[in-house]
Amino acid sequence: MKIGNGGTVKSQHGVLPVPTPATMEILKNYPVVLTDVPYELTTPTGAAIVKALSQGMLTMEKIKVSAIGYGAGGREIEQMPNLLRILIGELEPNYNADEIVSIETNIDDMNSEIYPYVIEKLIAAGAHDAFLVPIIMKKGRPGILLSVLVERAKIERILGIIFSETTTIGVRIQPVERKKLPRSSKQVKTTFGIITVKVVVIEGKEHVRVEFEECKRIASEKNIPLAEVYRILERELNT
Repeated sequence: MKIGNGGTVKSQHGVLPVPTPATMEILKNYPVVLTDVPYELTTPTGAAIVKALSQGMLTMEKIKVSAIGYGAGGREIEQMPNLLRILIGELEPNYNADEIVSIETNIDDMNSEIYPYVIEKLIAAGAHDAFLVPIIMKKGRPGILLSVLVERAKIERILGIIFSETTTIGVRIQPVERKKLPRSSKQVKTTFGIITVKVVVIEGKEHVRVEFEECKRIASEKNIPLAEVYRILERELNT
């Protein structure tokens, strides 16, 4: 929300500074932008309505606009048109978002038996994901593209592993934005006892997904084929 900054406004209690004390009190803990407009852009009533009905500011959310309204004030403001625009619409499904980095390198001179060990170390060091893609490099040589997704705070740790465990002498680092479905874990009762499952939310509806490690444990303990464990659990949890 943009608010005026500087100047004064007259009230029944005398002359008050802009923004007025009541407006600032209402907008505590709400994101505001101070402008160079020396007039009252936001009244206490307007601030109360916005703060009570809104859930914060839009950033990169998608919105389907269904109606648009305009209002105009009588004061001439040099810095900007004295207009108010209101959009009414529906937000598209919301996703959790964060920014990580992608670290990539091309390798064509390393023993292929080493790659699984490198991937294992990268994951253990905190990488969100690490994977290999076969590629054709310069002079027609076959090679491997090693890609790692990781938080910025762990870049140096990941680089240490890549440079010490592989034959590469350089990497590419790029920022990557992720969109994720809201998810959580919970314990549920099944034919095989209490197990931990993953819960994801798609368009407001919960979907339960079994975890590989839990299925692997059950298959080993019960001496049942892993595929059969999956079938039984998915039938029980999604009916």
